[in-house]
Amino acid sequence: MSANVMPRGRRVLALTVLLALLGAVGALGAAPSRAAASATPGERIAASLRKSPIYVDPSLSSAFPSSVRAGLLKQIHSARVPVYIVVVPLVKGGTWPDGEQLASVVHGYLNRPGVYLAPSDADLSNDIGAYTWPSDPDGLDAAPYHAGDAAQAADLAAGLDESGLPAKFSRCLTLMANGKAVSTYQAEDKALNAESRPTTPAAEPAPTSGGPGAALYAVIAVVTVLIIGEGFLVARRRGKRPSTAPFVTPHSVFTTARNATEAELREVAQQQVIRLGELVEQPSSSGKGDAQVARALDAYEAAGKALDGAAGIPDLAGVLVLTHQGQNAIAAARALEAGQPEPPDRPLCFFSPLHGEGRRDIHWRALGSRQTLDVSACAECADATARHRLPEVLHDRDGDREIPYYEADPGRSVWAATGYGQFGDDLARRIITRGLRPGG
Repeated sequence: MSANVMPRGRRVLALTVLLALLGAVGALGAAPSRAAASATPGERIAASLRKSPIYVDPSLSSAFPSSVRAGLLKQIHSARVPVYIVVVPLVKGGTWPDGEQLASVVHGYLNRPGVYLAPSDADLSNDIGAYTWPSDPDGLDAAPYHAGDAAQAADLAAGLDESGLPAKFSRCLTLMANGKAVSTYQAEDKALNAESRPTTPAAEPAPTSGGPGAALYAVIAVVTVLIIGEGFLVARRRGKRPSTAPFVTPHSVFTTARNATEAELREVAQQQVIRLGELVEQPSSSGKGDAQVARALDAYEAAGKALDGAAGIPDLAGVLVLTHQGQNAIAAARALEAGQPEPPDRPLCFFSPLHGEGRRDIHWRALGSRQTLDVSACAECADATARHRLPEVLHDRDGDREIPYYEADPGRSVWAATGYGQFGDDLARRIITRGLRPGG
């Protein structure tokens, strides 16, 4: 036997060892792949965004060729705030029903502040939304960026619908950079309103004999144009931003509510109750979010009861609190059904729900009181308390004088008793069982 030939038994042993080693190496290489495959869609998107601020689902990659991505990347790198673009198909009842849920889940995994740009709605797949963390008025959605207004202006811009999502993302980034988001949005909105107004048809001679006559036809024509124009406006505006979270109350609601008369605020509250009613009517697919849906149903019932019995602005503000709770519950239910983490559930500002979400948790002591409260407040109110100043508080009436709502008799005001729901999680049940004024 030649000295260079390995005995057959040793060759078999060596081959066995080699195969074992190759199997081990293969298993090590396959482990990350299996881990990646088990990751949720939100985790996979967040992992991609850690490498590049633009994520495009493979099914939509043809709309974002390399030249388009390069242009958007250049704008993103020039921005003064972190910006992430996430593009996936939005499908009702699917993994991503709307842009707010998509942005919220991805932000939850990525855990980075910034402006998240994404398609806004399954029905308006060519519109975009801007979702910011931290939100207005902490800075990213406030001056000079106004990301939400920039996205709305891009949605309303003439001609951009035909250009597709990349053009709208680019327009949004441009407006954020030049500080003209608000003025541009206002101009686009004004132009859209002007386009929707019907022109008065020219008068025609009245017929000389039977039939409805030209005047009647003219009235029918005007009414038809009005209906079509209003329908167009509603459809376009459904793609506007909202805010600050999936299904949560759009920030524009609070912008309107803060300066509204009682009658105007009642209309805003009524619209939010209707919106919540539409959400709770949508069936659950897996049952995983049933507990959250039940919470949303309680909030809907309580909001309707509060709206019916509302005697002033404090009660109407409470309706917004309840609808906000219900919308948060629906968002949580949808996330659970999709196997995703529940989105953040932020209450409205303790000092006045009309300020919007309470983005900061603070320790606060009312003047003349020794008790310290842990509450959530908007940035403006939180800053005021940090400077030992009284925030802009929502007032209630006590006889002939106005007092901060939380100083009202708890037996007369469920809002004072619960801090608009911040002192516990039973606000809806209290109203359902005992009404707005349990001691009255």
